[in-house]
Amino acid sequence: MNIDKISCFNQSFMQNIRPIQKVQSYFKCDTESMADKFIKTVDIGSTDAFPEGILSNFTESHFTLDGKKINSMEGFLQALKTPDVKQQEDICQLVGYQAKKIGHKLKKKGIYTPGTAYWNGKSYERGSKEFSDLLKRAYNAKYDADAEFRTALQATKGSKLVHSIGKNEIMETILTEKEFVDILTELRDKNYQKRIKFFMQDLLKKLHL
Repeated sequence: MNIDKISCFNQSFMQNIRPIQKVQSYFKCDTESMADKFIKTVDIGSTDAFPEGILSNFTESHFTLDGKKINSMEGFLQALKTPDVKQQEDICQLVGYQAKKIGHKLKKKGIYTPGTAYWNGKSYERGSKEFSDLLKRAYNAKYDADAEFRTALQATKGSKLVHSIGKNEIMETILTEKEFVDILTELRDKNYQKRIKFFMQDLLKKLHL
C-alpha cells in the first residue's frame, strides 16, 4: 500500500469515526447529566424549585389551544368549569391562585357541576376518552410552546412523577393526580424517544448508512 493510499484510507476512516465519537460523547454527557438530576420521586408543587415548580399547573406558561390564548394550565383547567365561551377566554388569562379562586366561585354559584366539563362550546363527561384527549391536547400544546416546561419535564427522565397534594376522585377535582402524572409521564417518555429517534436518523445520514 503506497503513501497516497494510506493517506486516503486514514482520511476516510476519520470521517466515519468522528460521528461515532460524537455519539459516544453525547450519550456520556447525557447519562451524566441525567444522573446528576436523578430524583427517585418528583413531587410536583408550585412552591418547589426546578423541576417540580416548573411542572406545576400554577406556573405561568403561555400557549394556544384551538385558537384560544392561555397564560397557565391552571387557567385552562378552571375555564373548563363554565360553558360560557367568553368567560372561558377570560379565565384562561389567569395564573395560579387567581384561576383557582374563580373555579371555586363557579362551583359555589352552581355554574359548575362536578362530572361535566366544557370547552369551546362543547360539553365533556369527566372520565371519558374525549375529555382525556382534550387534556392531552392541552399539555401537548404547552409542551410545544414552553421551552422551560420541556426542559423541566425531560429532566425528570427515570423518575416517578407524583402530585401528593392532588385529589384522586373525578367528582372532587377537574384533574386528578393520576390523570395529571400519567399525562406528563406519557408526554415526557414519548418526546424523549422521539429525540433519540431523530438523533439516530441524523447519525445514519452522516455515516451514509
